[in-house]
Amino acid sequence: MVKFPKPTAKILELLLDENTLTPDQIYETLPEFLKKDIKYSLRRLREKGVIKKLPNLHDMRRVYYRLATLDEFATSLSKLKDDELEIYKSIIRGEYVDVDLFYEASI
Repeated sequence: MVKFPKPTAKILELLLDENTLTPDQIYETLPEFLKKDIKYSLRRLREKGVIKKLPNLHDMRRVYYRLATLDEFATSLSKLKDDELEIYKSIIRGEYVDVDLFYEASI
C-alpha cells in the first residue's frame, strides 16, 4: 500500500475539490501544516507529474497548481512505483479516493 505524508494527502484532496489553487490558498486552507512541509509536498507531486504548475498571467510572480491531465501524467509514468501509479491515476481521473487512507501517521 502506498503511504505518503499527510500534507500531500490533504493537498491532493484540495485539488480534487478545486480546479486551481495558489500556494497561498493552500497554506490558508491547511494551517495545521508548516509551510515547508506544504512546499515539499508540492515539489514532490510536481516531480512525480501528478500536479502541474501554471503561471498566473495577472501576476507573474505567483503561480497556480492543478492536477495533471491523464495525458500529462502519462509522460511521468517511469518515475512512479506500480502501487503509486494506480492511486495517482485514480485521483487524476477524478474517481473518489479516500486519501486519508494513504498518509503516513506522524510518530
